[in-house]
Amino acid sequence: IFREFERSDRRHFHVPCPHCGKYQILVFGQIKWPKEEGSAEVIKTERLAWYECSHCKKSIKDYQKNKMLLAGCWVQEKAVIDKKGVIRGEIKSKHKGFSINSLYSPWLTWSDIAAEFLRSKYYIELLLNFVNSWLAEVWEEKLEETTVDRIKILARDYDEGTIPDDVLVLTSGVDVQKDHF
Repeated sequence: IFREFERSDRRHFHVPCPHCGKYQILVFGQIKWPKEEGSAEVIKTERLAWYECSHCKKSIKDYQKNKMLLAGCWVQEKAVIDKKGVIRGEIKSKHKGFSINSLYSPWLTWSDIAAEFLRSKYYIELLLNFVNSWLAEVWEEKLEETTVDRIKILARDYDEGTIPDDVLVLTSGVDVQKDHF
């Protein structure tokens, strides 16, 4: 799906802020909640989360979302939309692609989404699902690349046949081939 979307004209749904009127794509980083209320259940049941406009920084409440959605429109990634909803810079394309995440759902509150993140953030499988299914983003594995130079930095000189005091585990490895080790 992602590869096909990358080949398309990449459209995202833009909605106007109820305060300043500027259009924006709804992104998870703009959902805010009181950090001292770390419990997912408290945030969800007390509806403590809100959406912060990326332009004017004002708080957007759940009850304002439906009106925003009704005034929204699909915009190509490289096009721009002004405060009046006029789109400029669109390119004709036969391959249209659309991406939308759970923040646009009229059935989910900002607090529902924040709570799901808080429940998922410490468990890799749940976080992967949150990123893929809730945010409609591609999960990227963050692995460090090992290089010879990085390993050399970690190497230390030891006397042969001795085990340093701070060693907890000894391991060894052998590269096994058909006719030799």
